[in-house]
Amino acid sequence: MEIAYSGNKVSNLEVNDQINDLPASFYGTTKAPLSAAQSNALNAKVNNPMAGLFPQTASLNGTTILQYLLDVPFPEFTGVTDDYISSGSALYNSLAVSVKKEMSHGFEIQGNFTWAKILDQNVYLNPTDATPFRYQDATPNLRGNLFGTYHFARFEGMPLYARLPLGGWSLQGALRAYDGPLVPAPSGGVGSQYGTSTTYSIIGNPVQGNRTYSRSFNTCYLNTAGQPVASTATVPGCDSNSPNPAFQQNPLFTLATIGPYLNIRELVHPLLDLSLFKTFRIHESLNFELRGEFFNILNTPNFGAPGTTPNTTSWGIVTKTQVNDPRLTQLTVRLNF
Repeated sequence: MEIAYSGNKVSNLEVNDQINDLPASFYGTTKAPLSAAQSNALNAKVNNPMAGLFPQTASLNGTTILQYLLDVPFPEFTGVTDDYISSGSALYNSLAVSVKKEMSHGFEIQGNFTWAKILDQNVYLNPTDATPFRYQDATPNLRGNLFGTYHFARFEGMPLYARLPLGGWSLQGALRAYDGPLVPAPSGGVGSQYGTSTTYSIIGNPVQGNRTYSRSFNTCYLNTAGQPVASTATVPGCDSNSPNPAFQQNPLFTLATIGPYLNIRELVHPLLDLSLFKTFRIHESLNFELRGEFFNILNTPNFGAPGTTPNTTSWGIVTKTQVNDPRLTQLTVRLNF
């Protein structure tokens, strides 16, 4: 048995940030959203001092313009990005355990298991934030592999013409299991320029009991008025399967709070690989290996992440399009010298 710790810290990662945005004081928060009057004032049409100067940009060229477009640092541009800011970081910590045991009758078994956590700061949650968002993986990444090898008899007592094709083969199986990637947060969980795209806050438990492909997480959410959005025949929402609200739709001009991921992982299945191989010795410094390999031999499908846009037909639903490789078979011959 071997037990090991692995850690890695990366600093000064390059991150981009949209800096042509409203001041932070113009935004509301999930606990103190802007009033209707404040939001309407930002969305009001006012006389445009830049009228006619930008014929290729309709939003800036008319006789009137939305008030919030004049309140940014550079109103003559629709966007200004500060690229390659050395403000990001990534921290990785893992515990790895490996076990190898030689059994009797030509059988040996080996396994390894990794428990890992990641803490990243590589995205600005809101354009007005001073530093990148600190995201910590609250559900550790678990990955395990189990290998078993059986060495068939060499048939030393048989004639060469029988021993050569029949004896000395090895059969190896590898079972790969992991707990899947994290599910993205609704609408990416990151605020947009001007705060005019819909964001959501977590107000309950997003984890769905007895989760399935058709309900991968809790789909119940409240609209901006605080009312539950009920499921329809085609669009999931609040119903008997997900009765307790997990998300709250924020009004416009509200700072984002979730981050890029939910603490929920995709539904994945273990995969089994097999290989049958033999080494043919020509002389002491030269041999060739014949190997047949069968990846995902049970042809087990894994699908991607569920839809994460509320009020759509894919909200909380995993589309059954296979994202992993189907069963693959290959035959290899390798000369070793």
